[in-house]
Amino acid sequence: MTDTYMDHFTSYAHDIQWRLKKAEEETFDQLTQLIPMSNEHKIDLADRLHALRFRCCSESFALGVELGLRLATEFPVK
Repeated sequence: MTDTYMDHFTSYAHDIQWRLKKAEEETFDQLTQLIPMSNEHKIDLADRLHALRFRCCSESFALGVELGLRLATEFPVK
């Protein structure tokens, strides 16, 4: 990753990614305490929550790229 992209990730995405991961962990802990389930089902639930977070992050990334491209066409670099 170039320094520019790393700076953008740090500025815009890092905190959001961290909060989403913590929210996922808290949700998982709450669900496993409220709903009795086997270890196999706990693993399945964790996998599904991770897949959901991955999908949301991918969609967010795609929206960011789209916005960046739109801005680039509106304000061309000279």
